[in-house]
Amino acid sequence: MTRPILVSVILASAAFTQNPIACYEFDADSVSSTQPSFASVSDLAISNDFMFGGSSSDAWLCLSTQWNNSGGTITWTVSPNAGESIAYDSLTWTSVTNNPSVSDSVTAVTLSANGVAVGGIDPLLHNALNTIDLSGYDALQGASTPVTFVLDFTGNPQGQSAYEIANLKVKGERCDLRIDGVAPGELPVVTRDCFTLTGDCFDLLTDVKWSGASLPQCTPANWGQGCYEVVDAHTLKVCPPLCEVVGLSLIHI
Repeated sequence: MTRPILVSVILASAAFTQNPIACYEFDADSVSSTQPSFASVSDLAISNDFMFGGSSSDAWLCLSTQWNNSGGTITWTVSPNAGESIAYDSLTWTSVTNNPSVSDSVTAVTLSANGVAVGGIDPLLHNALNTIDLSGYDALQGASTPVTFVLDFTGNPQGQSAYEIANLKVKGERCDLRIDGVAPGELPVVTRDCFTLTGDCFDLLTDVKWSGASLPQCTPANWGQGCYEVVDAHTLKVCPPLCEVVGLSLIHI
């Protein structure tokens, strides 16, 4: 005997935003970001000498020639508010150049997120829009805990001018709890197998119901009574109660 399953999703909030998550424009000689409604973004921590250039309404962050020999880092942290999760898309910034005939203080950069390398630019070019794609890293898709980003610049011993950065932005969106699929389509009344749901932002779950009754999180002691396990932000396992009357059952998350 088998029972089919119908999955329905109950969402209290799942807003989409097209605004940058972090935006450093350096106007008024500031290393602060605008703040989204769903997270807090730290000021930039810069490990080597810097200054500001441009006008007060169109300023640049300048990595001085002190970066030539050893390079340096720019670090910041994005902390989602309680109950929020972020899907990161990309990091962008514009290289602004006063004099393209001279070389800059740095030649290349790598980006890490919570200590894991996620991309880089080599070589860094004059007057260029730089983009590092973040969408392919699972740990950054539905992140509900703080993410610390580090740009690690390689110095240029022959550099004659500062490297100028404008409009440093982290782009993405608030993560929407979503179900993309369920497998298998049915299970026997007595089984050790579970339904596997795939989707996004399952790490935000606080309650999973089977036919209206809340399930506990799975432990070795509660097998058979029904339970659920959040494998990661994209995978949820739901183990149905055994020996239940055959019929249409509902999972509410």
